[in-house]
Amino acid sequence: GLIVIGTHGRGGASRLWLGSVAENVVRQAEVPVFVVRQKQHDFINPSDPQSAPGLTNILCPVNFSEASRSALWQAASLARQFKARLITPCIIEPGDKLGIAEARRELAAWLDETATGECDAHIITKSGQAAERIVTLAEKMQADLVVMGAQRRSSLQTWFSGDTTESVLRHAPAPVLVVPH
Repeated sequence: GLIVIGTHGRGGASRLWLGSVAENVVRQAEVPVFVVRQKQHDFINPSDPQSAPGLTNILCPVNFSEASRSALWQAASLARQFKARLITPCIIEPGDKLGIAEARRELAAWLDETATGECDAHIITKSGQAAERIVTLAEKMQADLVVMGAQRRSSLQTWFSGDTTESVLRHAPAPVLVVPH
């Protein structure tokens, strides 16, 4: 039901030539994938492996795809279970159909559907490059976990057009839970 995998978070030429096992697993998995980079975040207390994970802030970016809807359901469930704050940014990129005000209204409706009334949910709408903004928000909001939806795409499609999820995987300051659609 869940794949847990570590990654080196390589970038540049080494990732281009060697590829990334974690990214390939995320791209092909039909179940959620939990990706952690070594010494990235104190998600669990290594001296007490029986302790519960420390989840205070969960960041779940939304782009109004069905994949991000699935991720939002998972993130809201985790936020309720751990009594964590759910931060839901929507990044409006150049050429997007929705403006900031419309995105905020749509995101509020999505949050109502996920019964987030039982957790502390916050909406953030910004414009800019999605992956960069998500990583910056994860740092600024001190996210303990980033939950993202992923649509299945081939390596070639990703190589030509880039992929927000994979870019966040490489640079996020916290573990990333990728939920497939």
